[in-house]
Amino acid sequence: MEFIFVKILKLIKMKKITLTFLIGLTLTLTSCFTLFDAVAQSSCDPNTICVSSFNSGYSFAIMSCTGDSASQTVEVVIALKHGLPNQSLNVDTRSVIAYDGNGNAYSLKSIEFPNGSDGFHDYDWNIPTNILVKGKLVFRNVLPKTTKMELIEGAIRTKNSDGGIYDYSYTPKFKIRNLPITWK
Repeated sequence: MEFIFVKILKLIKMKKITLTFLIGLTLTLTSCFTLFDAVAQSSCDPNTICVSSFNSGYSFAIMSCTGDSASQTVEVVIALKHGLPNQSLNVDTRSVIAYDGNGNAYSLKSIEFPNGSDGFHDYDWNIPTNILVKGKLVFRNVLPKTTKMELIEGAIRTKNSDGGIYDYSYTPKFKIRNLPITWK
């Protein structure tokens, strides 16, 4: 599985910026933000954010990681894009978990993607071809003293939504390592 390394590029007080990634994806962002810029590498340094996609046909990127002190939750915004025909995704919500550097594990509180639907321990959604789709993973019971997630992982199955089936015998996982949390 290919690892994508990410270095943090902080852009403060910028009104507008357009970025083109190695995968041909272009984003235009406005206002203040922190962007995680992906660069392919072969191993994961503890001081570098590393992202491993669940499928080589999909681009998987981190847009933000924000903690909410009042609700004690952490929201990770991810972006997905693919060039495959008629794709549906399925996440086993029990498989999505985050770990901090002190050995604490955080379960998934919610997941949200456009046109998604919640089932019994499953979350399904269709993802259009060649369209960037953003979604959220929210983790519960995270205290503000937690400064980064050492590992976030979860199982995502894919299928062709026009006649395909999910393969439950093999479930590839996405992995995110060393993700800092910006608390508000």
